[in-house]
Order: sequence, then structure tokens, then C-alpha cells
Amino acid sequence: MRKEYNILLCLLMITSIGFTQFRSKNSSQNKAENAVAVYLSEVFKESTYTPYTFGDLIKIIPTEITEVELFKKKRDSLYRIDSSSVDALNLNKKINDKVNLIKENKLHTIYEIDHFYTVKELIEKPTLYHSVFTLYPDGKVKNVVNELVYKFIDNEADYYYRYYRRSPLIIETDMEDRQYNIQTYAFLDELYLNETVDKEAAMSTILSTIQTISSTGYYDTTLLARLVVSKNLKRNKDVSNFKDISFSSVQPIKDSSNALLGYKLFVLFENKDKEKEMLYFEFDYNYIIRNTLVVEPPYEPYLKQ
Repeated sequence: MRKEYNILLCLLMITSIGFTQFRSKNSSQNKAENAVAVYLSEVFKESTYTPYTFGDLIKIIPTEITEVELFKKKRDSLYRIDSSSVDALNLNKKINDKVNLIKENKLHTIYEIDHFYTVKELIEKPTLYHSVFTLYPDGKVKNVVNELVYKFIDNEADYYYRYYRRSPLIIETDMEDRQYNIQTYAFLDELYLNETVDKEAAMSTILSTIQTISSTGYYDTTLLARLVVSKNLKRNKDVSNFKDISFSSVQPIKDSSNALLGYKLFVLFENKDKEKEMLYFEFDYNYIIRNTLVVEPPYEPYLKQ
């Protein structure tokens, strides 16, 4: 039977994927972060573990424990009115039954905290993880669920570090430039947090967006789409020469009412066997890849779109 839980936020902190606030050394939050860091250092002792950000610590109390506390408060209130209250005695029985149930099922309060970090194997590129850790009250790790496992390619690790540090995407000459940087990072944070289908694809788009704006000074959607596709090819295809890749223009995808659904792009490349291949990519309106199809020749008409 599925257990129901009451979830309480232990601390209210302003956090983001790219930056975390400083916290008191003695806080429950800090102790949880240290426990996770020690755990990961041991798990990846043959590799290089680099911590980035932690989310807020969440306290998860089983419903049965919450009910016991509520019963006790109600019982004590009745006793103050009448020390021989029958209702209070009935509550005592309920409390005892609940306590026995808690002991039998070994129910206890647990904690959850999420963490962004990288792991680097010798000469390999780092891998970015976003994991959710479930902790026992003593800080020991009970369970780990990976929300994201993203192997960096090329110089993506540098762009993630820029993301983490909130490095200016454009040079800040006035308040408008400053607001542009702040709002863009907030947009990228939401892009990841709201993604429920493919976190890896979202992260690829985030890092490509940072690279695009940093190199051009603006949100160049043609370059962005091509970067996202190029990284996808590097991860999933044996491309012989990336200098020979050809792209179609980026075209909008609309429904029957002319509402924008996303974008499409064709890419022609040469595989490791020196054979031509073409793929069709569909993006949502934030340039996250949503679909990929193989295209049959002839290819030229698609490149002219």
C-alpha cells in the first residue's frame, strides 16, 4: 500500500541551478550538503567529484507520525480540562495503536535534497549529474535518483561553469544589459526545471544558448539550432567531418490555426563510412529537440527549404 507523506520545507532559500546562497555552517541544510558530499566522494573515490549547487532540504514526515503528534496535542488539551476525560483515554488508545504501527512498519522521518555535480574520469570529459538524495535522520544516504546524467562534449564544461557562476552573457554597459543577463539566466533555469520529458535535451539547449549569446552578443536562433543539432550528432552519430555538414534554414512549425508549435531543420552529413546521411530535427519553441527522423534521398530539395 502506498504511503502518504506530509512534506515540509525545512528552510526557505533562494536557489537556482547555476548559483546557491551561502548558509549557516550549523544548519540542517549544511549538514545534509556535507553528508551528500562525503557520500559522493566515497562513491567516486577513483574519480574527481566536483560539487556545484544544492537545492533546499525537504523534511518528509510519514502521515502516521504527524497523526500521533496531533492526537497528543488534542489529548493534552482535554486533560487540562478534565484529568479523567473519556475522550482523552480514547485518544491514548489511538496513540498507542499508531505508535505500534509506526514501529512495525519501521516508519521514520526522512529528508530529501537535490544536487548538481560533475564526475571526471582521468582524461575523459566530465559528466554532469543532477541527483535527488534521500537521507535518514542521521544523515546517511538511503536512496539516490538521477534526474540528469549529461556527458559534456567539446567545451560544454566551460559553459556550464559560466552558467553556475552567472557570468555575464553580454558585456554590461548599463542596467538594461544587466537585466538582460539576469532575465536570460532565469529563463534558462525555468527551461530546465519545467522540463519533464528529456532533461538531457534541455541541458544541451541551455548550454548551446549560453554559447550562442556569449559568442554573438545576441539570441541567434539559427546558430542555436545548428549548435544543438551538431551536439546531438556528436553524441549519437559517427560523423566523419563536421566541417562538411550542411543545414537547411530553420523553419517554423505551425498548426492549422497558424499557432507556432516549434521549429524544424534538416542536416546533411557524411558518416564514418563516407556515406551521405540526412536527418530531420523538430524542436519545441525553446529549441529543445523533440523528434528526429531519417530522411531518404534525394537530399538537395530539403536543403533549399
